Amino acid sequence: MTRTLRWLLTVMLAALLVVLSACSGSATQNPSETADLQVAPVEGAHAPELTLSDLSGTEWTLSELRGKVILLNFWATW
Repeated sequence: MTRTLRWLLTVMLAALLVVLSACSGSATQNPSETADLQVAPVEGAHAPELTLSDLSGTEWTLSELRGKVILLNFWATW
């Protein structure tokens, strides 16, 4: 194995470990512990209520997805 390949694998492994450690810490919150939080923009607060439709027409409400990871991709063509 060449030195460059070993270096690349080491960097990729380190990046993977950083991502996994960042994801594991936030998933342990108990919903009852966050029930008294106020609405954003305060750090650690709940996001405001939001209802959106997906491409198939299904409506999703943010409060129904509480405790799950959500990725919102807002985009537009200008």
